[in-house]
Amino acid sequence: MDQHGANRPGREEVLAFLQAQTGRRPDAWQEADLLATYDLDGARAEAFMLAYARNFDVDLTGYEQHFHHRDAGHAARFGWPLPVRHLFGVRLPIPLSTLTKAAQTGRWPVRYPQLLPVPSRDWVNWPLVLLALPVGVALLFWALRG
Repeated sequence: MDQHGANRPGREEVLAFLQAQTGRRPDAWQEADLLATYDLDGARAEAFMLAYARNFDVDLTGYEQHFHHRDAGHAARFGWPLPVRHLFGVRLPIPLSTLTKAAQTGRWPVRYPQLLPVPSRDWVNWPLVLLALPVGVALLFWALRG
């Protein structure tokens, strides 16, 4: 019970929210990483977390999105052959247990390490593709010619 005497939501309420937002409940093994389970990144992940916070009255003041998903600008970048890295070089999953605890306490329960941003080298993807594509097409024509 919270300070007003009302019962706080539990695991089943969070699962019902997930089903309402995504159209399906996670399997037991998918509960360990909900953003990956529902393929949420960038603007979609931000919208999901805001809807979650509104629905369960959770203060997301301590929430550091860069540990869990890329921002909308980075998520839309071209990520082949080098993937677009997360700001700090790591991605922490958001399990069902964390969402349930936040819904019960009304605040974000995760404490984050102090890390420095890592340099992103995904800008190399465009030159690699733009150089490799003509060479690949030329090799294909050469192979088919003979």
